[in-house]
Amino acid sequence: MSPESDARLKELLAPIAGTVSIEIAVHDASRFEWRAALPFPASQGLRYSVETSFELPSASLSGRSPWDQLQGFTKLEGPQTLTGAEASTPNAAIRQKVLALQQLLRRAREGVVRHCGLLVAPGKRVTKDDSRFLVTWIDTAFRALADARAELAQPKEGESAEVRRERELADEFVSVRLLDFVAEAQASADTLRPVANGLKRISALLASVDQRLARALDGELGYRKDKGYIIADAASPESLERYVERTGRLKKHFESGLSLDRESYPVEERINVWLTVTAAVFAGAFAFGAQLYVLNSSNTTTLSWSLVGVTILMGGTYAMRERIKESFRRWVTRRVHLSYAQRVVRCFFPEDAAHPAVIQAREWCHERSSTRPDPLNPESGSSMRVTEVEHIHNGEIASQPQLVRSGVHRVRQIFRYDLTPLFPRLQDPVKRVPVVDPETGRSKFIGAPRRYQMAVRARVSCAGETRETNATLVLDKQGIVRIDAPPER
Repeated sequence: MSPESDARLKELLAPIAGTVSIEIAVHDASRFEWRAALPFPASQGLRYSVETSFELPSASLSGRSPWDQLQGFTKLEGPQTLTGAEASTPNAAIRQKVLALQQLLRRAREGVVRHCGLLVAPGKRVTKDDSRFLVTWIDTAFRALADARAELAQPKEGESAEVRRERELADEFVSVRLLDFVAEAQASADTLRPVANGLKRISALLASVDQRLARALDGELGYRKDKGYIIADAASPESLERYVERTGRLKKHFESGLSLDRESYPVEERINVWLTVTAAVFAGAFAFGAQLYVLNSSNTTTLSWSLVGVTILMGGTYAMRERIKESFRRWVTRRVHLSYAQRVVRCFFPEDAAHPAVIQAREWCHERSSTRPDPLNPESGSSMRVTEVEHIHNGEIASQPQLVRSGVHRVRQIFRYDLTPLFPRLQDPVKRVPVVDPETGRSKFIGAPRRYQMAVRARVSCAGETRETNATLVLDKQGIVRIDAPPER
């Protein structure tokens, strides 16, 4: 193995650094997500904060709670060593090796993406070392995967049928992850094609990368055919559906040990009884006091128009009691939301809810409409209305020294926001615009895509570190089109 491959292999197999990071990505056509990675404390609890805000491309409020569109997930990053009786089972050891391989492929993909980004950077002069490093990432990932996979899939003498079945599932899942790596590496390499024209070094690099990826793809599909695994057929929608469903089941099977169960509840729900009782007492006391004041202020002792007026005032005060109760209840609820939280979240290991939570957090999510200066001419005094959504997640991670010793150094908080209610309020995705035909010189109308830009800002703070990231979602009436990263300064 070459020195470059040795260096890349050491980087792939090195322990996960407990660093803080934040990223924004598209999950599907209607949802985007922000992911915050946080270090797992080994000795004492660790406080953190995740803040996200974005402006919707619509000036009107949705009319529903933003909590209905927000999802949260918590996952450990890295292979997990099980405790108790499960730690000594062969199946647990197999799953841990699979997760380690998955982590290896993920870090190799990040290396490929990082080097491709460097090669297309403005003003970048591609050197021979740059080309060699990109190819080395791919070769090293395939070599390390083949070595580890041979040990993982090889059955041992005396193993039960259950363990052998687990090895078969592990081999199939690694095959799926390898195909995903090839697809992602190919997509990263495709970003180099627009700048490859006229640059012999990049063109030669792309040819080398394409050759390696094509060879790996053909070899893996042949391996799957020999093993009898599902292979997607472009001419058969049923096979495509079966392949996607199978990969999803395998992912859930092996990653279930990395997902923490979440329990969340609105704060108002837990204090609702006390709020109702307090509001009723306050409203009753106010109504009773107002009635006493009216009676003491009147010296009328005979039936007259003054007594009728006093009776009407007393009845009105009593009738206002429910209104006073609800107003007082809303006021107290707002105070609680501002000073404490709107929602409380607890994260714990599956089937271990009775023990102290691994993570406890408080959350706020607001949707508000405000006025901003018109960006076309801010000095003119004209303004435009915008709808902003803000999400705040403040939590504390309990120390887990046993997990840290097993190789779990980070926990990832994932939040997804569903934009489905927004799309019907947008205009048609195509607008007819006039252009000049370059061949005939005549004017004509063509359909131009009508797109909306939605700026997203996310920030994570933990252990004295702060990381921020911005992105722009490009969407239309049919869904999210893409995500654009801000230009580097």
